[in-house]
Amino acid sequence: MNHKNNLITLSIIFIIVSIIFWGKTGNFLIDFSRETFIPYQMQGQNILIKDIFLIYGAFGYIVNWLLYKILTNINMLLFEAHLISYCILILMYFILNIFFSKKASLFLSALFIGVSIFSNSTFSFVVPYSFSTLWAVFGSFLALFSLLYNKKILLFLSLGLILANRIEFFIPIFIISLGYLIYSKEKFKKEFAYILIFPVLCGLYFLLNKVTFNEIARNYNYIKEMVNTEAIKYLYKGMGVFFEKEYFTYNVINFFKVIIIFAISHALFFIKKPAISYTFLIICLCFINTTMALNLIGLFSILLTILIHNKKHIKKEELLLFLFAIVLSSKAFFALNPLTYSNFGYLLILAYVFLQLQKFINKKWLINSLIIYLFFSSTANITYFYLHKKASFETKTGTIQININEYQLFKNTSDF
Repeated sequence: MNHKNNLITLSIIFIIVSIIFWGKTGNFLIDFSRETFIPYQMQGQNILIKDIFLIYGAFGYIVNWLLYKILTNINMLLFEAHLISYCILILMYFILNIFFSKKASLFLSALFIGVSIFSNSTFSFVVPYSFSTLWAVFGSFLALFSLLYNKKILLFLSLGLILANRIEFFIPIFIISLGYLIYSKEKFKKEFAYILIFPVLCGLYFLLNKVTFNEIARNYNYIKEMVNTEAIKYLYKGMGVFFEKEYFTYNVINFFKVIIIFAISHALFFIKKPAISYTFLIICLCFINTTMALNLIGLFSILLTILIHNKKHIKKEELLLFLFAIVLSSKAFFALNPLTYSNFGYLLILAYVFLQLQKFINKKWLINSLIIYLFFSSTANITYFYLHKKASFETKTGTIQININEYQLFKNTSDF
């Protein structure tokens, strides 16, 4: 099975799922409406920072503003999000192919579509709560791909893309990338200039629109005030907060349930009962919440890394995968499931853990078990869309899909 056939297969799956779930993931009212409204405001001559409060990097909003100049329609932004997500999917396939076989990379990438890209949480790739975040995630995957395939110009371009969107992603990924290049004794000099391209493009927008340093400082102060409000603290509570007693207890119980299930399944496989092993695993997964079952996989990956690194069994490429997964999952690392911020790095962490475990546990059983687990997670995610119907709503900029219980509220407040 070659890359061409695999890429065609992934593309067909992605297109089919896109058609079925177009605009139905995430939460339009709570998050995505901001992403459509800001470029809509910019069409009316309002300027980022000068007139519009800017939380994230400017690049994503500038792109959407330009897209609205072509056609002021929500579907333009949805198409953009799907295109970026598709590119992330292809990068995921090639990243996984460094560590797994072509067949395993195909299966894991296909399940990445159902588990993460079309997640029913707010942190969906295709209906993003922030285009700046989506562009930064794309840049992060591109940076990891560039390092693994030794493409230095592409690496610094991707670092610049991250910088123009989410500086909190940029700082750790920049440090990791430079460290990896230095450790690998790679030479780079002229390539470094490419990091400036995307930030300079954003800078030109502010320069042409005469945004002053005082206005930038005022925007920064607004951000400082916002992050210290009680409302923001309440919003973040439970979204990856590891040290809440009830949340921690819930996670520990579920985590040990799944560890015991997988341990028994492997024991059955070890005594040459593969059919019974997988049947047991499948039956047990029917009775647990597969989405939440591996919440502590982030903590487990740290402990596993320390253990294996002490035995010098971790290659630099594997450590690179681990570090990038941490950065992408950093806001909810200890609650690593596709319903929180960690959706962006969830599958990378899961792949990393299985990659390390296969050094000590049967490789065939591991990859099959991972595929079975992700199949259940993907099924649970897709089932959600049929249990929680969306309502279609016509706006000035196109048809949107929102939760039925929010329909009337949106109808009364929409100004699109």
